Amino acid sequence: VMTESAFFASEAQRDCFEELGVKRYQVLGTLDLHTCGECGDMDKRVFDMRDRQVGVTAPPFHPWCRCTTVPYFENLSGTRAARGADGKTHQVRGDITYTEWYEQYVVKRVENEYKGLVGIESANGLRLSGISDHVVERAIQRGVKASDVQDALLNPLKIGKIKKRENGSSVEYVGE
Repeated sequence: VMTESAFFASEAQRDCFEELGVKRYQVLGTLDLHTCGECGDMDKRVFDMRDRQVGVTAPPFHPWCRCTTVPYFENLSGTRAARGADGKTHQVRGDITYTEWYEQYVVKRVENEYKGLVGIESANGLRLSGISDHVVERAIQRGVKASDVQDALLNPLKIGKIKKRENGSSVEYVGE
């Protein structure tokens, strides 16, 4: 039902754009951690009205799609809303794409937070030598705070076996 409602809303918006004489439109994705890769890639893309096709150049692109479209104006400045990791809405540059927002406001924040863990000595005497991109991505996906990781390293409920891999060794530390 939600996707069908989004389809009819998109069609109504198309009719409105045509009545207003809009020649080009822009897709806007939602700047938060629930946005899928497809919608993130479509964010800020500009299309001619004549090329508009729901599911291809206009939302909904998939079930539960939250993208929308807006008339396109060159050199338009301003801000747009983004939901931070704290769950609050923040204003960011209006010309930022989802990919740029994700890199600047999500990945960089988590990387900076996790950098503070480098050099920590775990309960079993191992020193954390670095933070991999994989760890950063998992932290983002699962919403794991660096402070929780630090607690699990220093006060683990359980310590797993060392796993040797091509790219290094890893140990699982289980916290609350």
